[in-house]
Amino acid sequence: MEKDDPPQLVTPTSVKAIILRIEAAQLTRAQEDISTQLLDILDNVNCVINRFQEELGYDLKENAKSHQTDPKGKKRFILLDKIASFSKDAKMKEKHLYDILRWLGDWGDTLTYEIGARKSEEEEAALDEWIEVTEKMLPLSLIATKRGIESLTALCSTLIEGQRKRSQVSKRTFWQGWQGRSPQASPSHPQPLSPEQMLQDQHTMNTKASANQRKECQEPTNESA
Repeated sequence: MEKDDPPQLVTPTSVKAIILRIEAAQLTRAQEDISTQLLDILDNVNCVINRFQEELGYDLKENAKSHQTDPKGKKRFILLDKIASFSKDAKMKEKHLYDILRWLGDWGDTLTYEIGARKSEEEEAALDEWIEVTEKMLPLSLIATKRGIESLTALCSTLIEGQRKRSQVSKRTFWQGWQGRSPQASPSHPQPLSPEQMLQDQHTMNTKASANQRKECQEPTNESA
Protein backbone atom coordinates (compact mmCIF):
# COMPACT_ATOMS: atom_id res chain seq x y z
CA MET A 1 0.00 0.00 0.00
CA GLU A 2 1.28 3.43 -0.81
CA LYS A 3 1.73 5.81 2.10
CA ASP A 4 -0.33 8.97 1.99
CA ASP A 5 1.65 12.27 2.04
CA PRO A 6 1.05 14.32 5.20
CA PRO A 7 -1.29 17.24 4.65
CA GLN A 8 0.48 20.60 4.20
CA LEU A 9 -0.72 23.58 6.19
CA VAL A 10 -1.70 26.53 4.08
CA THR A 11 -1.21 29.94 5.72
CA PRO A 12 -3.95 32.31 4.83
CA THR A 13 -3.06 35.61 3.23
CA SER A 14 -4.46 37.60 6.12
CA VAL A 15 -2.24 35.75 8.59
CA LYS A 16 0.86 36.40 6.43
CA ALA A 17 0.04 40.11 6.37
CA ILE A 18 -0.27 40.18 10.16
CA ILE A 19 3.12 38.40 10.55
CA LEU A 20 4.79 40.89 8.22
CA ARG A 21 3.34 43.80 10.19
CA ILE A 22 4.61 42.29 13.45
CA GLU A 23 8.16 41.84 12.02
CA ALA A 24 8.16 45.41 10.67
CA ALA A 25 7.02 46.73 14.04
CA GLN A 26 9.80 44.78 15.82
CA LEU A 27 12.42 46.14 13.39
CA THR A 28 11.18 49.70 13.87
CA ARG A 29 11.20 49.30 17.64
CA ALA A 30 14.80 47.95 17.53
CA GLN A 31 15.93 50.87 15.37
CA GLU A 32 14.30 53.32 17.77
CA ASP A 33 16.02 51.65 20.73
CA ILE A 34 19.41 51.87 19.00
CA SER A 35 18.84 55.51 18.08
CA THR A 36 17.87 56.30 21.68
CA GLN A 37 21.02 54.61 23.01
CA LEU A 38 23.20 56.47 20.51
CA LEU A 39 21.62 59.78 21.47
CA ASP A 40 22.23 59.03 25.14
CA ILE A 41 25.89 58.23 24.43
CA LEU A 42 26.28 61.39 22.34
CA ASP A 43 24.70 63.48 25.11
CA ASN A 44 27.11 61.99 27.65
CA VAL A 45 30.09 62.74 25.39
CA ASN A 46 28.92 66.31 24.88
CA CYS A 47 28.51 66.75 28.63
CA VAL A 48 32.07 65.53 29.21
CA ILE A 49 33.42 67.84 26.46
CA ASN A 50 31.55 70.81 27.88
CA ARG A 51 32.87 70.11 31.36
CA PHE A 52 36.46 69.93 30.13
CA GLN A 53 35.95 73.08 28.08
CA GLU A 54 34.82 74.92 31.17
CA GLU A 55 37.85 73.67 33.11
CA LEU A 56 40.40 74.32 30.35
CA GLY A 57 38.89 77.56 29.11
CA TYR A 58 38.86 76.93 25.34
CA ASP A 59 36.79 75.10 22.74
CA LEU A 60 38.05 71.59 22.00
CA LYS A 61 35.93 71.21 18.88
CA GLU A 62 37.36 74.32 17.27
CA ASN A 63 40.90 73.17 18.07
CA ALA A 64 40.16 69.76 16.56
CA LYS A 65 38.88 71.40 13.37
CA SER A 66 41.91 73.65 13.17
CA HIS A 67 44.22 70.63 13.57
CA GLN A 68 42.41 68.81 10.78
CA THR A 69 42.49 71.76 8.37
CA ASP A 70 45.91 73.14 9.39
CA PRO A 71 48.81 71.53 7.43
CA LYS A 72 51.17 72.59 10.20
CA GLY A 73 49.95 69.70 12.33
CA LYS A 74 52.16 67.19 10.52
CA LYS A 75 55.13 69.52 10.77
CA ARG A 76 54.47 69.87 14.47
CA PHE A 77 54.53 66.10 14.96
CA ILE A 78 57.75 65.87 12.93
CA LEU A 79 59.26 68.63 15.06
CA LEU A 80 58.26 66.81 18.24
CA ASP A 81 59.86 63.63 16.91
CA LYS A 82 63.08 65.49 16.16
CA ILE A 83 63.05 67.06 19.62
CA ALA A 84 62.67 63.58 21.13
CA SER A 85 65.63 62.26 19.10
CA PHE A 86 67.75 65.28 20.08
CA SER A 87 66.80 64.66 23.69
CA LYS A 88 68.05 61.08 23.42
CA ASP A 89 71.29 62.31 21.84
CA ALA A 90 71.68 64.85 24.64
CA LYS A 91 71.22 62.09 27.20
CA MET A 92 73.90 59.99 25.49
CA LYS A 93 76.29 62.95 25.40
CA GLU A 94 75.58 63.62 29.06
CA LYS A 95 76.40 59.99 29.85
CA HIS A 96 79.68 60.22 27.91
CA LEU A 97 80.61 63.43 29.71
CA TYR A 98 79.82 61.78 33.01
CA ASP A 99 82.11 58.85 32.12
CA ILE A 100 84.90 61.28 31.17
CA LEU A 101 84.39 63.21 34.41
CA ARG A 102 84.57 59.99 36.41
CA TRP A 103 87.75 58.98 34.55
CA LEU A 104 89.30 62.37 35.32
CA GLY A 105 88.29 61.90 38.94
CA ASP A 106 90.05 58.52 39.03
CA TRP A 107 93.19 60.05 37.55
CA GLY A 108 92.92 63.25 39.57
CA ASP A 109 95.47 62.21 42.17
CA THR A 110 98.08 61.35 39.54
CA LEU A 111 97.53 64.56 37.61
CA THR A 112 97.62 66.62 40.81
CA TYR A 113 100.88 64.94 41.85
CA GLU A 114 102.51 65.65 38.48
CA ILE A 115 101.45 69.29 38.57
CA GLY A 116 102.45 69.73 42.21
CA ALA A 117 105.89 68.23 41.60
CA ARG A 118 106.98 71.37 39.75
CA LYS A 119 108.57 73.44 42.46
CA SER A 120 110.30 76.19 40.54
CA GLU A 121 110.24 78.04 37.24
CA GLU A 122 113.61 76.51 36.32
CA GLU A 123 112.16 73.02 36.45
CA GLU A 124 109.20 74.13 34.36
CA ALA A 125 111.55 75.71 31.80
CA ALA A 126 113.66 72.54 31.68
CA LEU A 127 110.53 70.46 31.20
CA ASP A 128 109.31 72.71 28.40
CA GLU A 129 112.72 72.49 26.73
CA TRP A 130 112.70 68.72 27.01
CA ILE A 131 109.23 68.61 25.43
CA GLU A 132 110.40 70.84 22.57
CA VAL A 133 113.49 68.69 21.93
CA THR A 134 111.35 65.55 22.00
CA GLU A 135 108.94 67.03 19.47
CA LYS A 136 111.85 67.73 17.12
CA MET A 137 113.70 64.44 17.62
CA LEU A 138 110.73 62.10 17.49
CA PRO A 139 110.05 62.49 13.73
CA LEU A 140 113.77 62.09 12.96
CA SER A 141 113.90 58.97 15.12
CA LEU A 142 110.90 57.52 13.32
CA ILE A 143 112.49 58.24 9.92
CA ALA A 144 115.76 56.59 11.00
CA THR A 145 113.85 53.57 12.30
CA LYS A 146 111.97 53.28 9.01
CA ARG A 147 115.22 53.40 7.01
CA GLY A 148 116.76 50.77 9.28
CA ILE A 149 113.77 48.51 8.74
CA GLU A 150 114.00 48.98 4.97
CA SER A 151 117.74 48.16 5.00
CA LEU A 152 117.13 45.08 7.11
CA THR A 153 114.36 43.97 4.75
CA ALA A 154 116.63 44.40 1.72
CA LEU A 155 119.43 42.43 3.42
CA CYS A 156 117.09 39.61 4.38
CA SER A 157 115.67 39.52 0.85
CA THR A 158 119.20 39.21 -0.58
CA LEU A 159 120.11 36.41 1.81
CA ILE A 160 116.88 34.54 1.14
CA GLU A 161 117.32 34.88 -2.63
CA GLY A 162 120.91 33.61 -2.41
CA GLN A 163 119.83 30.67 -0.28
CA ARG A 164 117.05 29.87 -2.73
CA LYS A 165 119.45 29.90 -5.68
CA ARG A 166 121.93 27.65 -3.85
CA SER A 167 119.23 25.17 -2.83
CA GLN A 168 117.58 25.11 -6.26
CA VAL A 169 118.62 22.09 -8.32
CA SER A 170 118.74 22.58 -12.07
CA LYS A 171 117.24 19.97 -14.33
CA ARG A 172 120.40 19.59 -16.42
CA THR A 173 122.65 18.99 -13.41
CA PHE A 174 120.17 16.60 -11.81
CA TRP A 175 120.03 14.31 -14.83
CA GLN A 176 123.73 14.59 -15.77
CA GLY A 177 124.84 11.65 -13.60
CA TRP A 178 122.00 9.46 -14.78
CA GLN A 179 122.68 10.11 -18.44
CA GLY A 180 126.28 8.90 -18.09
CA ARG A 181 125.14 5.58 -16.63
CA SER A 182 122.27 4.95 -19.00
CA PRO A 183 123.27 2.60 -21.86
CA GLN A 184 120.09 3.45 -23.79
CA ALA A 185 120.66 7.19 -23.83
CA SER A 186 122.11 8.75 -26.95
CA PRO A 187 123.91 12.13 -26.97
CA SER A 188 121.32 13.65 -29.25
CA HIS A 189 118.17 12.36 -27.52
CA PRO A 190 118.84 11.57 -23.86
CA GLN A 191 116.09 9.65 -22.10
CA PRO A 192 115.58 9.71 -18.33
CA LEU A 193 115.90 6.50 -16.38
CA SER A 194 112.90 4.64 -15.11
CA PRO A 195 112.23 4.53 -11.35
CA GLU A 196 113.39 0.89 -11.25
CA GLN A 197 116.74 1.80 -12.86
CA MET A 198 117.16 4.70 -10.42
CA LEU A 199 116.65 2.37 -7.46
CA GLN A 200 119.14 -0.14 -8.88
CA ASP A 201 121.88 2.53 -9.06
CA GLN A 202 123.64 1.83 -5.75
CA HIS A 203 126.22 4.60 -6.25
CA THR A 204 123.63 7.35 -6.31
CA MET A 205 121.50 5.71 -3.61
CA ASN A 206 124.47 5.62 -1.22
CA THR A 207 125.61 9.16 -2.02
CA LYS A 208 124.38 11.77 0.45
CA ALA A 209 122.28 14.64 -0.81
CA SER A 210 124.74 17.13 0.70
CA ALA A 211 127.54 15.68 -1.43
CA ASN A 212 125.46 16.04 -4.59
CA GLN A 213 124.65 19.61 -3.65
CA ARG A 214 128.31 20.49 -3.08
CA LYS A 215 129.15 18.94 -6.44
CA GLU A 216 126.47 21.00 -8.15
CA CYS A 217 127.73 24.18 -6.48
CA GLN A 218 131.30 23.46 -7.61
CA GLU A 219 130.37 22.92 -11.26
CA PRO A 220 129.37 26.55 -11.99
CA THR A 221 132.65 27.66 -10.39
CA ASN A 222 134.66 25.39 -12.68
CA GLU A 223 132.73 26.58 -15.72
CA SER A 224 133.43 30.21 -14.88
CA ALA A 225 137.15 29.41 -14.42
